[in-house]
Amino acid sequence: MTAPTRLRAEHLSEAMGLTIREPRLSWTPPAGTVRQIAYRITAGNGWDTGKVESAASGAIPYSGPGLDSRSRFEWRVRTWNIGHTGTETASSWSEPMPVELGLLHASDWTAGWIGPGEEEVPVPGERPGCALTKDFRLDAAPEKARVYATAHGIYELFINGRRVGDQQLTPGSTSYNTTLQVQAYDVTGLLREEPTPSGPSSPMAGTAAASATRATPACTVRTQPSWRSWRRSPWQAGRSSAPTARGWCPQRRSSVPTSWRASALIFERPTA
Repeated sequence: MTAPTRLRAEHLSEAMGLTIREPRLSWTPPAGTVRQIAYRITAGNGWDTGKVESAASGAIPYSGPGLDSRSRFEWRVRTWNIGHTGTETASSWSEPMPVELGLLHASDWTAGWIGPGEEEVPVPGERPGCALTKDFRLDAAPEKARVYATAHGIYELFINGRRVGDQQLTPGSTSYNTTLQVQAYDVTGLLREEPTPSGPSSPMAGTAAASATRATPACTVRTQPSWRSWRRSPWQAGRSSAPTARGWCPQRRSSVPTSWRASALIFERPTA
């Protein structure tokens, strides 16, 4: 008998940016299992359920050490099962699955809302997209880098000319006055040791957050009035090319729900 497969956390195969401190875990028992009779879960943070006599293989709540913003752990599971022959067999350990929490507290968001300065706002259907950009430099390649992004509108995020994520119409349709969904991205592979252009672009206003740390915080990039913005014509949608000098627009700080926001980029350096 082989190992459990299809590990999930909150029904997700990639559990990045969860906002639940007790995520529910699930798996598929090994091939050939007629009935599971027990399981054991262990995690890299010391959590160990021991052998639990149960046929449940889904919605198992995490019950290890307390989790907070940006907490991360990897978990694995093994099961005891009854096969077609009617005998009990212990499975091998599954492959580990990482689970990482996002930003749980309002105080975690330290960036300001920003948006392009528009003297006149065009009518719906005629308003161009705007790119909000920031160049930043890293003195060493990070071990880990995360972006947390949201918007009052629709955004796309680019780092070093490459689009971050593959979702469309982010952050998702909600009542912006009361609820904003947040996306969390692993952008470690998009960063290099030289000036790094970063920024969201969208035909509507919004907010994006990015954060980077190491063993001790090394670099945090936030949206603030120092970011620059430029208008993009419809044919430039989805492109990350730099604007001409004439394309720059005034930047402004915004406290109204027609603005962008990038909260933090957190980069973690390798330890010596």
